[in-house]
Amino acid sequence: MNCINRFAILYCFIFLLSCQLSPEPFKEGAQLYRKNCLSCHGDRLQGLGQLYPSLTDELKLKTLRKDMPCLIQYGRLNSLDSSNKNLIQNIMPSFRHLDAVEITNLLNYLNHYSWKGHEFQLKDIERQLKDCLDASKMKSSYQ
Repeated sequence: MNCINRFAILYCFIFLLSCQLSPEPFKEGAQLYRKNCLSCHGDRLQGLGQLYPSLTDELKLKTLRKDMPCLIQYGRLNSLDSSNKNLIQNIMPSFRHLDAVEITNLLNYLNHYSWKGHEFQLKDIERQLKDCLDASKMKSSYQ
């Protein structure tokens, strides 16, 4: 092998290794959180009382895992309090400008730093977004 080929192989190896050792493993998700979520949910995912929920409740978020993509994409107008008795008037805005890849990155960032569940997969997020879109079309056709 000549010197140029060895150098090229070494360069590729170092490049691939550096990609794996990123100091911020979910950089895109972190940027999306700062841009879209931080103002309501806070810099430590703590939320703001009953107005904006904390994103650190692992049990609650595991229960809502399959609903998270739809909640991010389409928002919510109100929810029940922690006792499930009182309706809280709050608004989770829709983030329709985020595509399935961005939602996956955002959820994996939150999962990595708070929830510690298994990673979200793009194919699952795409399916969940399609399902909630189909459900909302069906619901609106009967109203």
